[in-house]
Parts: sequence; C-alpha cells; structure tokens
Amino acid sequence: MKTLGLLIVSLMITNNLFSQECKVLKPEISNSYQGECKNGLAQGKGVAKGTDIYEGEFKKGLPDGEGTYVWANGSTYVGDWRKGIMDGKGKYTWHTSKGDSTQIGIWRRGKYEGTGIPAYVINRNQSVPRYTIRKSLGNLDRITIQFMRAGSNFNEVSNLNVSSDSGSDETKGSNLMINNATFPVNIKLDFTVPNLLKTAEYNCIFNFTITEKGSWDVILNL
Repeated sequence: MKTLGLLIVSLMITNNLFSQECKVLKPEISNSYQGECKNGLAQGKGVAKGTDIYEGEFKKGLPDGEGTYVWANGSTYVGDWRKGIMDGKGKYTWHTSKGDSTQIGIWRRGKYEGTGIPAYVINRNQSVPRYTIRKSLGNLDRITIQFMRAGSNFNEVSNLNVSSDSGSDETKGSNLMINNATFPVNIKLDFTVPNLLKTAEYNCIFNFTITEKGSWDVILNL
C-alpha cells in the first residue's frame, strides 16, 4: 500500500509539473491548460482558461486550427484559427439588448471579410460579348437591366423572354426592371439582336443569380 501511495503521489507531481511546463502564449487564456503538449507549449487538442476560455486545436502555444473561443462578456467564436487569431471560416455570436446577433463567414487576420458567397454568379452566357453587374444607390430590391451597343442605349432587342424566380418585370424604354425581388434571385434573359451590319440576327441567352440584397444595375453590351 505504501508503494502504491508513493506511485500515486509521484504521478500527481509529474502531472502538475507537466501542466506548469506546458504554456499557452495568448495572455487571455494562459492561466491554466489541459491537453497535448510539445516542447513546453500547447500543441494539439486542449482547453485553455484565463479571463477567456478556448477549447480546440493548438500549435506552438497558440490557438491554431479549429476551436471554440468564449470571451468574458459571453461572446463566442466557433471556427478556424491561425497563430492565435480568427482566420478562416467561422461563426461569431454576441449579445445585444435585443437578443443574440450572429456573423457567419470568412475572417482574415481577426477581421470579418464577409460571407464568402459571391454577390452574383453567371450561370450561362450565350453571345453576350461584354457585361457589367454592379450595386447601385438606393434601398429598393430592384434589378435594372440595360441593353447597350457602342456606348448608347440599344433598342433593337426582339423576342425578349424574361424568367425570374421572384419579383415582377417592367419595361421602361430600352431598360428592363425586376421589381420587389427576393434574394437570392435567378434571372434568365432570352432574346434576339441583329449583328453589327444588320445583315442577320442571332440569339442571346444570359442567365445570372444575384445573392446580395439591394438595388442592382446589369448592363449588357451587345
């Protein structure tokens, strides 16, 4: 029994020394650490506590890889880390007087970069040589489509067929508008235009999706 007791005490001392020697280099979570270690620094999976708490992957004493961080004020981040900083895909949640708010997307060096989803996607382009899609001023959920040629409005579009999965279309001069769209919105344009010499006609198909809410200008240069 005496030998067993000495062994247990020895293991406890060894474990305490191991814990003390395994450092976390981020001050806010450096008070205590339980987990894997390499060369005296947190490495691999572990839990570090201080004024804040982090549970996840470490590299060279810092959060690096996937992990969950909880700040003293209750805010949380679940996602990718690099060298102790939020970097990569993640979800950040914080408390407000109206309830919890959440940001989901991409972080770069601790700063939120956005959702990582492109504002628009071209699904199909047949015979439209140049186009511009840009966000415009205003808070209406509207897409304005302009047909242009040689820098001027082009009024010779024929057989126009418009397909949109939300909103209502309206024609004003050479412009086409999709009003009251719900985003993401998919729009398909199928139409005919004459060639530059007006000796023949050809068919154009332009299918695109806009994912970001707002007012948009779509300019097709024919």
